[in-house]
Amino acid sequence: MEFLMLFWVFFQIGLFTIGGGHAMIPLIMEKVVAEGWVSEEVLIDFIAISESTPGPFAVNIATYTGTVVGEAYGGFGYGVLGALCATFGVVAPSVIIIVLVVKLFSRFMTKPSVQEVFTGVRSSVAGLLLSVFATLFITVILGLSSVWDKSEVGFDYIGFIIFAVMMVAGNVKIKGKKLHPIAIVLMSALMGVLMYGFIPS
Repeated sequence: MEFLMLFWVFFQIGLFTIGGGHAMIPLIMEKVVAEGWVSEEVLIDFIAISESTPGPFAVNIATYTGTVVGEAYGGFGYGVLGALCATFGVVAPSVIIIVLVVKLFSRFMTKPSVQEVFTGVRSSVAGLLLSVFATLFITVILGLSSVWDKSEVGFDYIGFIIFAVMMVAGNVKIKGKKLHPIAIVLMSALMGVLMYGFIPS
């Protein structure tokens, strides 16, 4: 039953997310934490790992979550089953929708009314991504559980320095070219190891 729930939750996440993996972070945080599968802190670690490992973000985070849930249920074998259920759940809606679009809706894509729908969707995706940024900043940098958390701010100076340096590095052009995203991920990982390993937070 737990594995059917895992599939169903990630199926809903895949079905109601428009705008790619990052836009699904708010829904993942709401659903996965609400089910009690992982804590918000662990989920943020999953997000960081999913960002820095090969493969689509949505598939990575579904696989990690499914593995943890399955292993908690009954060990390694169940972890593999959990990973498969969550991964298939998050991928299935996209496959179904793409097939329907190709078969039924491709001739309608150029109609003005359809384009207006996508204009509205793009705006909502921008809002979701801004929400993700704000949530991660509040949680990781300020050390609060939410905007309404009234506990004392535990400002993470090291995390903020890494964030600021990487934000600048990602926008600086060297000989007319920006740094490759892979280089930024590797630099972030190296800075994290060095600064959190040797500087007390």
